[in-house]
Amino acid sequence: MSGTLFEAKRDRRSTRQGDLRLETLEDRCLLANNIAYDAVSKVVTITGTPTADHAYIRVVGSQVVVTLKDIASDTILDERSFAPASVKKFVSLGGDGDDVLINDSTTKVVAYGGGANDYLEGGLGGDKLFGGDGDDILVGFKGSDKLYGEIGTDMLFGMQGKDLLDGGVGDDGLFGGAGSNQLADNLGQNTLDPLTDGDLRTIYEPYGSAKLADYFNNSGGQDELSQIEREIFNLLNQERTSRGLAPLSLNSSLISAAQHHATNMASMNRMAHDLPGADLPTLLDRLRYYRYNYRNAGENIAYGYQSAQSVMNAWMNSSGHRSNILSPNFTEVGIGVRYSSGGTPYYCQVFGRPA
Repeated sequence: MSGTLFEAKRDRRSTRQGDLRLETLEDRCLLANNIAYDAVSKVVTITGTPTADHAYIRVVGSQVVVTLKDIASDTILDERSFAPASVKKFVSLGGDGDDVLINDSTTKVVAYGGGANDYLEGGLGGDKLFGGDGDDILVGFKGSDKLYGEIGTDMLFGMQGKDLLDGGVGDDGLFGGAGSNQLADNLGQNTLDPLTDGDLRTIYEPYGSAKLADYFNNSGGQDELSQIEREIFNLLNQERTSRGLAPLSLNSSLISAAQHHATNMASMNRMAHDLPGADLPTLLDRLRYYRYNYRNAGENIAYGYQSAQSVMNAWMNSSGHRSNILSPNFTEVGIGVRYSSGGTPYYCQVFGRPA
């Protein structure tokens, strides 16, 4: 289709190279166990453990103090202090436990809950909170925040400021709070309260349904894919089986990676495999974070197409994309479709074969 761009990317590894490789840290990155500071980007990264952790960011005197504790034993795992001017952003990477992240500072945080049931609370800046898997509670507090429930039964509270709340897949509750808010959700039995103290600015409705009740009371809350994502998945396997190839199965880690990248592309209004400045900017970053240990991996992206069939036609008419779709080296796939504030759809397919 004229004026519509799309790209393909592949990253194949041999069996011996199946494990993901960690990138070498440069001297500019000072490590202190679970809390790392990059002096060039001015980013503090908090990395949780596989058990339940409590990450607390707060102002103490003239310093911003970051503490990571093990919840079960109430033991401090790591703690560091920073001058406020030296930190541009906090990034919190939760593990598989029921984690807690509280940002009681004016510096913005980008927080990923990871697995299990997490509580993430933003501060006074414009925060981005990703619940991940599990039944999560996300609280924006003050500032213009972006909250993504992702998979599970989530509760999202915008509180104060102009917020974006996206429940993702599952039976979610979205509460806008004060300010002019944007609320969106996929499949599930959902509760919507955008008018707590402000007004609803936008509800993203990707399927063109005229009835709001139909959109927010859709059936299928146990399904990991939205309607258009499911259509793409079915069309993909039709292309494979019609040529005698085995169908691909869905993988939750690949779904999360695809939906994460589609969200980043839509929020930045930019289509690319690598998005410098975004959270989890590369395919390798996304596969690492969502714990997909692969032998082969690949990715297709696109934007602007108005239906599952049209984007699949475009991919099949491109040799690189077609090669990914029909590759016998892939056994699993994840699909992500997200919409920009202007309503432009961004598409992502992530293919894999586990190591």
